[in-house]
Amino acid sequence: MINSLSIFRPSLPFDLPSTLASWDTTGADHPVPKFRGKPKRNDDPTIDAWLKLVKEGCIARRVPKSRRPDVAKHFMSKKARSRVLDVEKVMRVVRGENWEWRWKDVSLWRD
Repeated sequence: MINSLSIFRPSLPFDLPSTLASWDTTGADHPVPKFRGKPKRNDDPTIDAWLKLVKEGCIARRVPKSRRPDVAKHFMSKKARSRVLDVEKVMRVVRGENWEWRWKDVSLWRD
């Protein structure tokens, strides 16, 4: 009887690549446009609006909080992603190689 309870089953690892592949950036269900870091353009949202879209899409697709920064980086332009990766390099030197972005740390991207 205990084996039939779902709480005792090991959880499956989250498959981020297939989730990202199936995520349509222009679909009506939680669209996430590419973030270019140019909010003065009409087609580029502010960082706060863009992060809200990413968060809503992640919640709808049941993306774990630990993987949300990876989703956000996926939807960035090459230049914006390179800036974030530069910050990552510095943080890994300062805090250690095991340092990783947490969703609550993403607020640093606004500064």
